[in-house]
Amino acid sequence: MTPAIRRAVVVIAVCAGLVGAAALGYAQGQRGAPPGLPARPDVPLVAPTILSGVEIGFRVESWRGETPVGRLIVKIDGKWVEVEFTTGFRKLSTPR
Repeated sequence: MTPAIRRAVVVIAVCAGLVGAAALGYAQGQRGAPPGLPARPDVPLVAPTILSGVEIGFRVESWRGETPVGRLIVKIDGKWVEVEFTTGFRKLSTPR
């Protein structure tokens, strides 16, 4: 195989890989509202929907387009409680 043909094969293979990756990325980005939730975007919910596991959940309060908007919640003593995050920097080492 001559160097020109080898170079052409490499260029074609790289282009095919890029097109495949772009198609996969595009396909992953195409999604609708999750099943069982309201299909009307940009409308606040009358009663918030809770998507949850055993002890952690997400309270969907409204929709912004296709994106649910809400709060992270945890279950403590049988009640759902909103989470508050700490901010700032902390030392990663343990005290001696």
